[in-house]
Amino acid sequence: MARSLPMHAHVAPALVVALLGSVALGVVSVLWPSAWLLLVSAACFGGVLIGSGAYRSFPLAVTLACAFAGVLIDAPLGPISAFGAFTIVLAGLIWLLWISRARGALPAPLGMLPLLSLVTWGFVAMGVRYHPTISGLQNVLAVAVFAGIALLTAAQARNQHDFVRWLDRTMLWAAASGVTLFLIGYAIPSGGPGFGLGPRGYAAFSCVMLAWCLARGRHGAHANLWMAALLVAGIALSLSRTALVVAMLLCLLAQLRQRKSVDWLRLGAVGAALGSVSYLGVTRVAAIHARFFEGDLALTVGGVPLNAEGRTRFWNATWDSFRQAPVFGHGPGSAQALIARLFPGNDQPHQDYLRILHDYGLIGFALWLTGYITLLVCTWRAWQHAPAAEHLRGATHLAAFLGLVAVALLMLTDNVVVYVFVMAPLGVLVGASLGIEQRVQDGVPERLVAAAPALTNPAAERIRW
Repeated sequence: MARSLPMHAHVAPALVVALLGSVALGVVSVLWPSAWLLLVSAACFGGVLIGSGAYRSFPLAVTLACAFAGVLIDAPLGPISAFGAFTIVLAGLIWLLWISRARGALPAPLGMLPLLSLVTWGFVAMGVRYHPTISGLQNVLAVAVFAGIALLTAAQARNQHDFVRWLDRTMLWAAASGVTLFLIGYAIPSGGPGFGLGPRGYAAFSCVMLAWCLARGRHGAHANLWMAALLVAGIALSLSRTALVVAMLLCLLAQLRQRKSVDWLRLGAVGAALGSVSYLGVTRVAAIHARFFEGDLALTVGGVPLNAEGRTRFWNATWDSFRQAPVFGHGPGSAQALIARLFPGNDQPHQDYLRILHDYGLIGFALWLTGYITLLVCTWRAWQHAPAAEHLRGATHLAAFLGLVAVALLMLTDNVVVYVFVMAPLGVLVGASLGIEQRVQDGVPERLVAAAPALTNPAAERIRW
């Protein structure tokens, strides 16, 4: 039996292969910008990944790459952007690696099967019932990336004992890279926020990174709280109202599991501090106050009129269109086409729950809610049952739960479901949580996960890649 190398032995091959593969795919795509060619290229690239062993750190490389997504978004590449090509290649690689290397039973099937069914329904709808579009393909692939990388990461976290330690470092580097790019873009107006990544996109990405930093800070790594504070500051600078509210809520949710009386005091102190900072920010900072209480005051929450920035018009139009095909929907990407036709200059409904209803109908919406709520419950329960002494285990479960909560709330006013640079890191967090819990339930000891060469038990072989 071959020795299972530690994670750090595969990081360098992964980076080298990713760099060479990106250059090759870029050259080929410029010569012939075809989605089918990209899929073929992804298959060849995946073969190199499998042969080199670099696939073991593939989820980590994807997480780090998402921090630089803004560089690719505005780069044209034939009929699509460079980030569109990245999405197609990423989806192809994820499922190629899963099919060829995972070999194990599906982790947490009750949580993932509804989402996989939604992806299948989306592809069937595009191929049989509706005319496929680029935006429709992007929307389906975003969900496919989320579900696929969650499964891939779950298998890796279950079988590789040091995976979560490397995930910890990767998330910190991704958070630092995202903040740095945003601050550079903020300081140089010509560069734009995040060099192409808009304020809402950056803020949504930072919310997922914040989930990890808060979870690690809650479970022993208090230095991560400094990065969490920097992320919150960046979200505030982006002037994304929903993301700022979500960030404040995540800071509070991270304190929920209370086992001692002193924990309740800390929860109250954190809540009071967050409330004071939020009040001062909204009332004393002119830019934030204007974002909330000036402009289109068509949205009322708790009797308080808020600036909706025209979103209510998009929501009403999307809802009226959904009612014309409530069961099966109008097909993936149809909500974007509707908004672009009715409101020139805009192409997003800015409400992902309405998007799913409109595009996939009640069938797709039920699949999404079932899968997503199941994942929320699984990660919450796993966090509650994690021993206090196992800091990385508890932090991983908490981060996955906080990330799911963040995206669920951002979906109310934004388009995060189609942001691959948000859904891929979220899928990695969820997959890591599922994989660790699966390993615990299977009773796999650390020495077995490390796959020492002396082990000859057939049970040990079944848990290896």
